[in-house]
Amino acid sequence: MRRADLLGMGFVLAVALAVTWPVTFGGRALLPTGLYLRIQPWRAHADEFPEFEAPQNPLLDPVQQFYPWRLYAAQAVRDGEIPLWNPQMLSGTPFVANGQSAVFYPETWLHYVMPPLSALGWATLMFYLIAGWGMYWLLRVLGTRPVAAAIGAVAFMLSGFFTGWLTFPTVRSTAAWLPWALVGIELSVRRRPVWLLVTAVAVGMQFLAGHLQISIYVLLGVVAWTIFRLVIVAREQTPRQALLHGVLIVGAVALGTMLAGCQLLPALEFAGLNYRSGGVSYAAQVKHALAPPQLLLGIMPDAFGNPVDGVHYGGDLNAMWGRAYRAYTETAWYLGVAPLVLAAAGMFLRPRREAWFGLVMFVAALALAFGTHVNTLLRAIVPGYEQLTGVGRAVMLTCTAGALLAGLGAESLLAAEDRE
Repeated sequence: MRRADLLGMGFVLAVALAVTWPVTFGGRALLPTGLYLRIQPWRAHADEFPEFEAPQNPLLDPVQQFYPWRLYAAQAVRDGEIPLWNPQMLSGTPFVANGQSAVFYPETWLHYVMPPLSALGWATLMFYLIAGWGMYWLLRVLGTRPVAAAIGAVAFMLSGFFTGWLTFPTVRSTAAWLPWALVGIELSVRRRPVWLLVTAVAVGMQFLAGHLQISIYVLLGVVAWTIFRLVIVAREQTPRQALLHGVLIVGAVALGTMLAGCQLLPALEFAGLNYRSGGVSYAAQVKHALAPPQLLLGIMPDAFGNPVDGVHYGGDLNAMWGRAYRAYTETAWYLGVAPLVLAAAGMFLRPRREAWFGLVMFVAALALAFGTHVNTLLRAIVPGYEQLTGVGRAVMLTCTAGALLAGLGAESLLAAEDRE
């Protein structure tokens, strides 16, 4: 590994540490514990804790679901058991089959060996490094220099999607593996097929991370990139070579899926019992899309307020548009002005083939998130897609494409400077 790459990866690590320092070395927890004092039975004792201020992240899922699930899994593992069943919910309920329990995912393993509140912070640091280093290496494989790759990596891991879902470990961590899956495909086409093991591991890990809807978007990204690369191979080499690469990529995805079978098979069986197992209507699905004015959130994250400030009318905006109420987290997809400017520069200055791919993915993902009839196409060809209601989460692909374009744009600017 070259010194420049060590510096680039070190920069990504430094950014991740700076963001997570309060919850790794700073003694704080990435959990809005103040919410407990608003819920019975703890609410009755709220006066005993005057030091607690209003929670800065007023989301119930972290305190009512994810943290208790991690606590239960950790206790079961320490007792020498695999937590297949959770007797503490209702009259008992499947636990591993609840995919978001993520029992077999490495981030969750930290809870088995560390104090639970500390594990939340270190798991977040692990997520940032998976996301950041994955995008860094994807851009390096595509031929950018380390500084451009680092720019794209930071834009990806600090994008609005990841920031909004930071306390939802399953959503954020599933999405973080997409760049790694693409790295394996690229290296297999450019060098040797053995690199598809990276793709297989990435596919398996994103399933183990525990959010099947985001997994659908990750796999859509993998399929789109595969088609893009195979078309190039067919044109520059032979259709037979393209077919061979395609078979190997399908095999890698299948292998990764099998690696996650211990989590995926129970989850799929359990999913058949949910209230949406028969699917929802197209109208009900797109009702949960983002409202057109929320395009502004790509450059102005708090254009419609922020719940931290006690003011957020973005959800009401959705309702006014005739759509379902959407919390702040569901609408976050801020990319930043600088990454967008870099992306635009890259498209203006000798755009590469990968940049055109990124632009198409960027637009197509927005079309999904904002409820256009692209969703109709996916309902027809993607198994299980008709069960999804949170279609606005497709901005995950928008943020991925935007970060890729930012890194490629930075490379274009550096190359233009070299030519002068």
